[in-house]
Amino acid sequence: MEQQATWRRLYRFAYARLGNRQEAEDLTQETFTRTLALPDPSQDLVSRARVTVSVDLAEAEPIQRLVDDYTSAHYNGYPVQVAAAFVIEHGPISRFYVKRVVRQDATGAWFLVGYDLR
Repeated sequence: MEQQATWRRLYRFAYARLGNRQEAEDLTQETFTRTLALPDPSQDLVSRARVTVSVDLAEAEPIQRLVDDYTSAHYNGYPVQVAAAFVIEHGPISRFYVKRVVRQDATGAWFLVGYDLR
């Protein structure tokens, strides 16, 4: 059930950004055909990424507040949505490294900390 709800949220997000039903479906399907595993917080993910993305805590905190306040299904700070937004803006990526920066509990928004190009 949760996977289905996540798929719908991702599809709506992709469709809102792309404006094309078929492209949104393709992106959503491609995202779900890849294995998405939430990272272990004790792992040093940044050192594994070929390209690192620095996250400034002063910039991350307002985003966390937006995620806390934003009840729309278009964005909840889930890893799959963070990844989809990045692909839409930057092109083909083979692996994403995400981390909860502001809060490490279940309410923390995920932020991109690195990626590997295809």
